Amino acid sequence: MVAVLAAAAYGGMKWKQQHDTYDGRGGSLAMNRFWVDHAPVNERDPFNVFVVHTPESIGGFAEETQWKGQIERFRFDIDGNTIHAVFPWTDTREDIKVDARPCHEQGMDYCLELSGSSHGVSRYYSRTGWERKSAEDIDAFKARAFAR
Repeated sequence: MVAVLAAAAYGGMKWKQQHDTYDGRGGSLAMNRFWVDHAPVNERDPFNVFVVHTPESIGGFAEETQWKGQIERFRFDIDGNTIHAVFPWTDTREDIKVDARPCHEQGMDYCLELSGSSHGVSRYYSRTGWERKSAEDIDAFKARAFAR
């Protein structure tokens, strides 16, 4: 009986770990979540943001403060852990590799490594609760990011 319970607990832990990093639709933990390079320390501290939203297939790289920001958006298709991005403003394309995983660094719950992009930075972080479910989540995210 103990062996069965231990096996069930181990299987549940592995399922949760897989569920945390893969959404079952070909995407990953990187999708539908706000990512930042660091938590801003004051209202003038610039920080980088990365987002990729499904099912709209729209993403963006931004540099923000509480008072000013600049974003470049892109359209994308995803193939495994590769985002095939098209930047309409500059008429350029990038194949961005994403590696998202649970972690406990800089007071965050998730880490994201990007490679293959000339935009933003290569390492981002996210927290539980920073999932994007609707357009209204953007304002809620900014309010939490600047909460003291």
